[in-house]
Amino acid sequence: MITSVGHAVSQDSDRILDRKVTVCAECLMASCWLSIFICEKYRSAGTTELTVRRLHSLAYENPQYWFKDPVTGAIDQHGLAEYQALNEAEARG
Repeated sequence: MITSVGHAVSQDSDRILDRKVTVCAECLMASCWLSIFICEKYRSAGTTELTVRRLHSLAYENPQYWFKDPVTGAIDQHGLAEYQALNEAEARG
């Protein structure tokens, strides 16, 4: 699981990892809520919010969906890049 990488970046790390993402309450995927890849129960499932940290630990889908604007469809490139940097730092140890 991603944790904060060093004291100097912990505030930025927490900002990204604690970001709330709306997901389908049944399958827990943002891509379903965004109607990109829908689950069988999407019509009645409703939504819930999970943190990026929790979604990372579930690892159900590509993280780009966690940073996608539901209205415009645009990806928050800055937020996604910060998340990817944290993920790469974790992989390096």
